[in-house]
Amino acid sequence: MRLFRLGTVMLLLISSYSFAGGVIRFATEASYPPFESINKDHQFVGFDIDLARAICSKMNKHCVFSHQPFDSLLASIEFGRYDAAISALDITPDRLKQVAFSRPYLFNGAVFLVHKNRFEHQRDLYRGVIAVQNGSTQQKYLLDRFVERGATVVPYASYQMALNDLAHHKVDSVFVDQAVAMDWLKKHPSFTILGWDIVNKKYFGDGLGIAVRKGNKQLVRQINSALKSIKASGVYQKIYQKYFVAGVSISQS
Repeated sequence: MRLFRLGTVMLLLISSYSFAGGVIRFATEASYPPFESINKDHQFVGFDIDLARAICSKMNKHCVFSHQPFDSLLASIEFGRYDAAISALDITPDRLKQVAFSRPYLFNGAVFLVHKNRFEHQRDLYRGVIAVQNGSTQQKYLLDRFVERGATVVPYASYQMALNDLAHHKVDSVFVDQAVAMDWLKKHPSFTILGWDIVNKKYFGDGLGIAVRKGNKQLVRQINSALKSIKASGVYQKIYQKYFVAGVSISQS
């Protein structure tokens, strides 16, 4: 759930081959578990990464992943630096003006993470300090819905920085994807989700999709066909169950 501005590109892995040469070059902001992160062996891991690899395998292509700042992902696709971007990207009307998207592969609400027993209702955060990733759709939601009611919204370069400050009580809440919140709560039991998940389509669009340069209709069609195939075969469900705990209200279709 994120928006964009052009920033400095940081590459961990990049290929000299193009999509047509057998490689699909994916950009991602790999600090957002369980969707994407880099493990201790310096390998890309996560739901989005496994999904992209399954799609590439179905297409008989090889995936190459590059890490870069979140707020430059779509610009890098628009200008042809990469073939596609996968990074928990909401499909929104504003983004569709800049890039094309695959069909949605996941639907996921946004939630407020808070310390247990500190707040009773989401409206209590109107007097609080809320952390959010800079350039995200969550940030836009907060600026439109919470700032005018008195909340202080603090932008962060990454959600990991924001969550670290929540853990150290430097902010009152973090507004983040539900799946990310559930993953973080496994290791932080003194925190909880406040109230309900927010699924406002005006801000969070029509689900998460893979971004592709406008005009590259062939790649969009091939990704959509591969995605349909891995769902029908059960591969998608295995990847889903690997990363998402039971009880998380995330729609897969």
